[in-house]
Amino acid sequence: MADQISPENPRPGETAGESASGPGNIPDVQESGAFKAANALFVAAALIFVWSIVAIITNLAYSPQVMMLNLLESGMLTVLGFLSRKKPFSSLIIGLCLFIALWAVTAAMDSANIYSGIIVKIFVIIYLARALPSARSFERNN
Repeated sequence: MADQISPENPRPGETAGESASGPGNIPDVQESGAFKAANALFVAAALIFVWSIVAIITNLAYSPQVMMLNLLESGMLTVLGFLSRKKPFSSLIIGLCLFIALWAVTAAMDSANIYSGIIVKIFVIIYLARALPSARSFERNN
């Protein structure tokens, strides 16, 4: 049984406390920051996309420009979700700023858009903001 690899019996070339995935399984913890950021951006994109499709199907009184902005925003958040695998904190900041900026633009186009879907918009902002600390620690460690 002395041939088994364990923290007490590391592989040749490894020191105690290291494994094949790195010292103390830190990459697993760090990866969670990138995945949390990506998931936040993908969830935000999906919510905006679904909200836009529901608004189109139910013929809500949205202008076509607002619908196109929402669909464009959903696509940009999806792209940022893929980019967040390398730079999660930057992607989240850009996504959060983009979301708030397009909310302001659609509100300027039609004042009814300020309160339309307010619960979903607040949820998206909180969801994106909660992923920021783990994404920041991921970028600092890499």
